Amino acid sequence: MSKVRRSQFQTFINTDPGEDEAVYAQLGKGITTGAVAANPQVTTEQYISDDEPTTDVDSYQRSLSVEARLITDNDALEYLEALWQAGPPVLDAAVTDIVNVYLYKPAVEGKYPATKHEVAVAFDQYGGDAGQAINLNCTLHYRGNQVPGMFDPETLEFTPTEESE
Repeated sequence: MSKVRRSQFQTFINTDPGEDEAVYAQLGKGITTGAVAANPQVTTEQYISDDEPTTDVDSYQRSLSVEARLITDNDALEYLEALWQAGPPVLDAAVTDIVNVYLYKPAVEGKYPATKHEVAVAFDQYGGDAGQAINLNCTLHYRGNQVPGMFDPETLEFTPTEESE
């Protein structure tokens, strides 16, 4: 049994969502926290024959909270800052996609298991305290179903698996 480090679960964001071909940049440098919240949507019912209620998991409303200190020359953070400066974005202007890559799983020809997700970018905080770096905090709200596939961290290309096509 071996433990998995956070650096072995990486997320890449599409910094050019309006184009036919995605341009991915790693959410990494400058980001101090990046955890996916599952946010399960549940239904709980109490049956007349039982003393305890029954809970079913209906779906998940996942989101990825990003806490970053703004760094220049970082394509992912520059993309997010440009979104902030332009609006901040709402509706379709806030939509892009991300790829979560599982680097702790075995690679096949340099590609790792991954899932692609459409997300809506919602900004939580921009700025910070005097004398400190600018904080750029946002939440990436997952939209719809994920697409399973493989991701090449060298070429930054996502390939859907056959069952998802």
